[in-house]
This record gives sequence, C-alpha cells and structure tokens, in this order.
Amino acid sequence: MEFSINTNSESHSLKHAILIYQSDHHNGTHYLTKNEVTEINGKSVIGAGTMLTADALKQVANSLKTRQKKQENLAFLDTSVIAKSDKTIIWWVPAGKQKIFFNTKTEGLEKVAAVVDQPALVFFYSKKTWKVFALASNKRPNENTPLLVSPYLNVNDQHSICIGSTVMPKGLDHQLLTQAFFASAFTHSNYRSRPIKYDGDREQLWIDLINGKLTQFPRKCLPKCRLTVGDLIAEGSRRESISY
Repeated sequence: MEFSINTNSESHSLKHAILIYQSDHHNGTHYLTKNEVTEINGKSVIGAGTMLTADALKQVANSLKTRQKKQENLAFLDTSVIAKSDKTIIWWVPAGKQKIFFNTKTEGLEKVAAVVDQPALVFFYSKKTWKVFALASNKRPNENTPLLVSPYLNVNDQHSICIGSTVMPKGLDHQLLTQAFFASAFTHSNYRSRPIKYDGDREQLWIDLINGKLTQFPRKCLPKCRLTVGDLIAEGSRRESISY
C-alpha cells in the first residue's frame, strides 16, 4: 500500500519512518532511528535504520516549524465577518435596498418580487443551523450589540431559517449565503410567539414596503430577542465542541 499526503502546494510520499525505542525500565532511556521505507509488492516495508542524533532531530523540528509558519500566513478577513471557524460563520449585512421574493397565499404577496428597504442583519450559519436577526442601527455590531427579531417569513421562533427549496452553497462563503437567503421565495410565517409591532404583522409590513406606502424600513417595529452577538458567538463555540 502506498502512503502519500497531498497539500495545497505539493504532494508528499512516505520515504522514511522514525522509530522510538525505550528501555524496559520505568522512565528509562529513549533513542530514535531513521528507517528507510520501500514499497515491496504494493506494501510499505520499513527497513533497517540508523540512530538519529540531536542535530538531526533539530533539522526535522526546524523543517516542521518552517512549514507551520507558511500555513500561518495572514489572510484578508472581510469586515462583514464577525466570527468564523471551520464549522461556523457569523456575519452582518448593512441596511439597504434588496430584491425580495414572495409566493404566499396572502393577497398582495402572491408571486411578487420587489426591491425594497431592508434592516441591517446578522446571520449565524453552521452545518445544521441557519439563523437571521435584525439590528437597531446600521453599523457593524460588537459582542454587546443586542439582536432584534427579524421581519422575515420562513423563520421560526428560534430564529432559524426554513431552507425549503433554497439552493445552498457549499462551504462558509457569507456572500453566497446572503445571496441564497434573498434568492429564495418567502412563502409562510413560521413565527408563533414573536409578532412584530406593526398592524397586520409581517405580511402587511412587506405589502406596505412593496406598494410604496413605506419608503424606509421601520426598525422600531422589531422587538428585541434577549440575545446579543456575544451570545451567538458562545453558541458557535458550544457547537464547535460537539462532533457532527
């Protein structure tokens, strides 16, 4: 069996093995050997080795340090991103006009699309969870910024977005995720206990924005949801500790 490791820049094949020998006594002495690895009949076979000196070990360690430094090069982080890991991303979207689609049974929201004003938003996305919140002001939030209940359909009382037929992008690209959110058709309200402070609730709010009765999004109609951006970061950290 041939062993190899592929990196972003080059491929590595198994050529040598380092074996550690220890005396049978407790806390006994150790010594290391460097052994050549050859492939015989499709199998990797470890051959005879030579003892490794302290200088040789230092060379191996220095080689690993050099590679680690290359991997730790800084990368540009978009200011829209609030927090990000391998599994989770939290980002915000400034307020502004955005095209939005509806396909509901409510009169005025049947198969309609319009470019209307939107509040500033905060999104939370991980492998199994996608949430959306609104902000009271149009500036980048910090950990202490309170979150508001969002005005959107297809969102439940836990602020989770119903994906439905949404075509989801792969990975944690916040721009593609934002596009996917607004490209999907809003069909129904999943909220049961989080009405907004607007006569007619969410459906009437969007009708008034679409027909021009409202030219700016009325942020004051959105109640607080007793969560902060810091709470979202803490939730993401908890999810990081769970294997899924």
